[in-house]
Amino acid sequence: MDQNQTAAKWIWKDCLAGTNITCNFRRTFFLDQDVEEASLQISAHNHVKVYINGHRVSGICSPAASGFPNTKWYLTYDIAPYLVQGENVIAATVLFIGGDGQNHVTGCPALWFTAHCRMQDGTERRIPSDEHCRVSADTGYRPHMPLREQRRLTGSTHFDPAQEPRGWKESGFDDEAWEAAVVSPAQLMGIVLRKQEIPEGKSIRSWTPRILNVVDEDCTVYDAGEVLTGFVRIAVHGEKGAVVKLRYAEGLEGQRRSYLDFCSEEEIEGALYLRAEEKKAMLEKVRRARQKTWDQPAVQRVERGACNDVSEFYCDEYVVQGEGSEVWQEDFTFRAFRYIEVSGLSRASVDSIEVCKAVTGVDVQGTFTCNEESLNKLTEACIQTQWNGIQGMLVDCPHREQAQYLGDSLMQSHLLTYNFTDSRFLLRKVLQDFADSQLIPGFFPFVAPGSYWNPTFQLRMSEYDFDYVEILWQLYWYFDDQDAIRQFYPVASRMMGYYLGIRTADGLIPKEEGIFHISDWPYPRVDEEGEYLFVINCKALMAAERMEAFCEFVQPEDKFLWKQASSGLAASMRAAFWNEERGLYRDTPTSPSCSKAVNALAFRAGLFAGREESALPYLASEPFDTRVIRSYDLLKVLFENGYKAEAYAFLTDPRTRWGAMIAQGSKTIWEGFEDIDSHSHAWNCYPARFLQQYVLGVSCAEAGFRRVRIAPYFPEGVHEMQGRVLTEQGVLEVTGDAGGFAIVLPEGIQGEFVYGDVCRPLRAGRQEIKLA
Repeated sequence: MDQNQTAAKWIWKDCLAGTNITCNFRRTFFLDQDVEEASLQISAHNHVKVYINGHRVSGICSPAASGFPNTKWYLTYDIAPYLVQGENVIAATVLFIGGDGQNHVTGCPALWFTAHCRMQDGTERRIPSDEHCRVSADTGYRPHMPLREQRRLTGSTHFDPAQEPRGWKESGFDDEAWEAAVVSPAQLMGIVLRKQEIPEGKSIRSWTPRILNVVDEDCTVYDAGEVLTGFVRIAVHGEKGAVVKLRYAEGLEGQRRSYLDFCSEEEIEGALYLRAEEKKAMLEKVRRARQKTWDQPAVQRVERGACNDVSEFYCDEYVVQGEGSEVWQEDFTFRAFRYIEVSGLSRASVDSIEVCKAVTGVDVQGTFTCNEESLNKLTEACIQTQWNGIQGMLVDCPHREQAQYLGDSLMQSHLLTYNFTDSRFLLRKVLQDFADSQLIPGFFPFVAPGSYWNPTFQLRMSEYDFDYVEILWQLYWYFDDQDAIRQFYPVASRMMGYYLGIRTADGLIPKEEGIFHISDWPYPRVDEEGEYLFVINCKALMAAERMEAFCEFVQPEDKFLWKQASSGLAASMRAAFWNEERGLYRDTPTSPSCSKAVNALAFRAGLFAGREESALPYLASEPFDTRVIRSYDLLKVLFENGYKAEAYAFLTDPRTRWGAMIAQGSKTIWEGFEDIDSHSHAWNCYPARFLQQYVLGVSCAEAGFRRVRIAPYFPEGVHEMQGRVLTEQGVLEVTGDAGGFAIVLPEGIQGEFVYGDVCRPLRAGRQEIKLA
């Protein structure tokens, strides 16, 4: 939408600026008859709560973050049910975060809206945001409170209802003392308004946390039982002026461990990816870590921080009014936690407390269950963790970073595309956010949206840039989204052009110094010391092949260029990285390390053509030292190439990785494979997708899920299973045991069922297949 094609203007309060500030707005208008229909289109920077005659119509954390000013999302609400003859009011509270945070563009504070009413006699009325709006900074929120996290993501709050006038959201309120709104500098910035395709945030579940510790008469610690994204709804009564503070945390004080606590000296001594001086330093750190004690305090309080980032400000405050039981919920921004420390109780009492899981309002329609309960718990943990990671964008961890990475988004896409509604729009938003943030040479910042020009966040991850192409492929393969190809192909092409343009005489993309490289993560076992890195060149190769495939729909004249690029990279990689003696690929041309991470990726890229049988035994053998990112590649290779039992054992071993998380009772999936860092990290949730694809056996066989291949696998201990997969055509259902399967395909899908020697065609509707 072109902002200049409407009468609405971006508005704000004169001379109000700074970090973590709010403003209240009112626009009064009169109607002389009932409306036939009425809608409100509205946007703000950063978030807005919207009321029509006192009724809240907006969701949580709206609009979603964007690459301001290249995109600002607007939302549309049906406001007809709330309008009356006579005086009406549009009221809004706008939060401007500022602060050059990692996960948003600072921009400038502003509100924009236009209401459209069609009256019963057919006439029309438009009510725009302009200088007729009234504005006040007396919102109840104390301005300029510290941002909660080290990475400057959201603002802590101190809310005192007495500081804003009662009734201001309703018609009939006298706003004569308020100022007239002024045109915001945002009006000069050429903001591109786009309709928000993803749902708003909403609360999807609430429950009462248990009391973990009564620290003293002033402080109580509650345990929600799992890490959740959302907020706390608390009812309190007490003395007027008492301040109740909620401090949020993922863990308890003194109990957070680091990677060093899980390292063995033997592992470090044998690590080919570490140089001698690095080994020496690492060994010293591990020995010091061994001396640390883990005595639990007699009375535990919550850790001070957003996950493993220390912060004193991961909290909110409420000023009690002394008027009986008062309900408070701070839901302007997302936060994530398991524990809540409530203080200020020497002057106030808790009547009730709930934790509310609040995320972008997508639904889950896919699932996997079977007779093996640990797999059911693993699936549910993956789903809950992914939900935590949908906060108006696909975030990595829901508390420490709340940021959208290309690589992390790709990892999340595997679970999303089989299970979550609106996955197509979530992935389209990832591509739009990075398109808006693309830098002049063609590469991307490490996150988008974000404050790349803040030196703290001026980072790049070259390996992740190629995941832009793979996310676009996901949109094509699972949704047949050819419009996305046409829209984002130029962005992907420009990025690819940068990397192909810096190839050296060896035909390889060199390792760029001063940027962050991720061959595997976290705590990788891949050697990255060298002029060339295998992973970046391999991902460029795979991306070039995808770009060639896109030329069926756009820019057919580019097809030869992409073919030339992929074949050239493949030849150069074989020449530089191949270790003839071991029959494997090196991490770098001069490295002694031929890691499983590198070779699993090489296998997926087709670089073992004709030599697959020599590589597979190595990939299927212990030790498995791949980390979260490349474990996806390794599992995919094993499941698809005759090593299903080994892949299943890797996926479910209760002593390590995901199996250990479930065995320890975790209800969410961790950032890595050790009990450290973030304990809710959506990039690590692909095991549930693997259960659906390789155990239940459901694979997409044609773009848009027009054809499906169902090839179930019964691992040891599993003898019955059922599940659903969400497709563009609808929900696909599979139920089966050793005796047979019942399959329901939505209209528009055909396919085949394969199990042992049994092969049957599948059609839309319900069908039963006997196996015994």
